[in-house]
Amino acid sequence: MNTDRQEAQELINLAIRLGPEDEGLDLTDREYNLEQLAALRLTLSTIRGACDIAANGLAAAWADIDPDGYIEMDGLKFWLGKVKGKRWVDDTSAFGFADWLKKQDVETIASILAPYGLKVGQIDKAARNTFLDETPGVAKSTIQNKPI
Repeated sequence: MNTDRQEAQELINLAIRLGPEDEGLDLTDREYNLEQLAALRLTLSTIRGACDIAANGLAAAWADIDPDGYIEMDGLKFWLGKVKGKRWVDDTSAFGFADWLKKQDVETIASILAPYGLKVGQIDKAARNTFLDETPGVAKSTIQNKPI
């Protein structure tokens, strides 16, 4: 049998051939045990992480060359999508925000806090400008594309 990486590459190649139709991958003809499935999943996760790192490197290189530029190629338009990040303005902003939050009424707090995190859009503009920096930047940008 192939190594985990070889087998994972074979599955990736098969998925690429299936293309955007996303027909799914029928693996009933392969005899995997649970350990092999887990090992393959781990290998695919490692490959995906490596692809993300490589894509981030490509975006950083694009940002160095021309952060506002775009190209058209193979019927697609490519550009650097700048991420509108949410960062604390400085090292003390988190503490200031916590103090501000303590002074809010229950309804305001409930509208801002969710199980998955802050609903930044629910924070009033003055507080957002005081505590958060939402300047678009290229730190975690990606090269994006769409059909022309």
